[in-house]
Amino acid sequence: MLTELVLADLRQQEGPLKKFEKLKAIHCEFEFDNLLQGFNVENNCLTPSFKLKRPILKKRYLDVLKQMYTDNGEAPHADEKW
Repeated sequence: MLTELVLADLRQQEGPLKKFEKLKAIHCEFEFDNLLQGFNVENNCLTPSFKLKRPILKKRYLDVLKQMYTDNGEAPHADEKW
């Protein structure tokens, strides 16, 4: 899968990073616009001045993030605030 290939390539670049700085998982966005951008104004991820809409992105990817932590053996607790 593409995600594993990208993660493997990124891991080759980690070099002397500390353990907490190293990647454990990534999520690749596969929904693109005509300019091959995953985040854009049309899908409400960017403002008209191309700034990230962080609260909307957090809501959009919250389940993906929680699943990534769970898959890495660090499942979030029910009382955690995201």
